[in-house]
Amino acid sequence: SSNPIFEGRMKIIRDCVEIIKNHPKNVNFSNLVVPVLISQIDGIQMEFMNQRGLKVDKKKVVCDFEGNRKKDEHGQNIKHRQYIRELTSDEFLDAMNDVFLDVLFQHTERGEDHKTSIKFSRHKIMHGEHFTYGRKYNAIRCFMILDFFHGLSLEN
Repeated sequence: SSNPIFEGRMKIIRDCVEIIKNHPKNVNFSNLVVPVLISQIDGIQMEFMNQRGLKVDKKKVVCDFEGNRKKDEHGQNIKHRQYIRELTSDEFLDAMNDVFLDVLFQHTERGEDHKTSIKFSRHKIMHGEHFTYGRKYNAIRCFMILDFFHGLSLEN
């Protein structure tokens, strides 16, 4: 709770934990918790960027607050995925990065199938296209991604 990227969000996260711990037996807590945590993950990733003086433009390119795009060593624009991926340096963080970028934030269009075998797309859940997301393992994935950002923010 002392981590600034979680500031203002801990009540929401604690409420999710309470629902998990105390849900009625006939209620699937994941149906309620997963969309709430995904929305918090969205906000946390933006706060993570903001604390570094960065934002992501409409073309998913990392830039500073004045709109100056960040470039790599070859003069190419640095995309959001590339920026986040380059922050990890060990196998565990790389694996979490894969779940975060390639699964939860996979690019999908309405009516398209998921690009991975893991059916956990933020876009499809938040836009109401995928409605069988309410599984305990998806709630666990959300908490793992929150932990991933907590660790990244301390490490970087």
